[in-house]
Amino acid sequence: IGEANYGGRVTDAWDRRLVNTYLDTWYCDEAINTENFKLSSLATYYIPDDGPLQSYKDYIAQLPNFDAPEAFGQHGNADIASQIEDTVELLESILMMQPRVAGGGGATREELVDDMAKGLLEQVPAPLDLDAIIKAKMDDQSALHVVLFQEIERYNIMLGGVRRQLADLRKAVKGTVVMTAELEDVFICMFDGRIPASWLK
Repeated sequence: IGEANYGGRVTDAWDRRLVNTYLDTWYCDEAINTENFKLSSLATYYIPDDGPLQSYKDYIAQLPNFDAPEAFGQHGNADIASQIEDTVELLESILMMQPRVAGGGGATREELVDDMAKGLLEQVPAPLDLDAIIKAKMDDQSALHVVLFQEIERYNIMLGGVRRQLADLRKAVKGTVVMTAELEDVFICMFDGRIPASWLK
């Protein structure tokens, strides 16, 4: 039924899988044979008793205006994740609409970002000495130390990448190197007060 009804309308494979899962749950013998068959884990959602049209209208009227994730068989935290995603998207849209000019303090946008990059470069810590740490932990063969060494290696790579981008950004602002798309993204994010996507990898 799902493929016949929604196959041509729902094109995403994961969405079609979700629709089929819902239909497998609701299109069953129990839905017909069980009185007030529950449609979710919430007591609010069930198949009402047979009756006149008004009884169905009354049932629909008492349903909540906003459906909880449990109404669709999802965990309650799904609502939190969805709200966070919507909030991030809203804030990013607001930031994208703001003028790309500096404030009234006299400094240009490039000067502001250059000052921020200079300040961050002074604050970025030096890489950890992985070799020294490995030697210090040589006697203890704990599996956790393997994880520690891997995390230190990743941490050093991240610090090196941030330091390199900040240094290149300062050069690009001054015009001594080309402003690449990646550096431009760092520039815009720093001006907007956001963390560049390349720093989150």
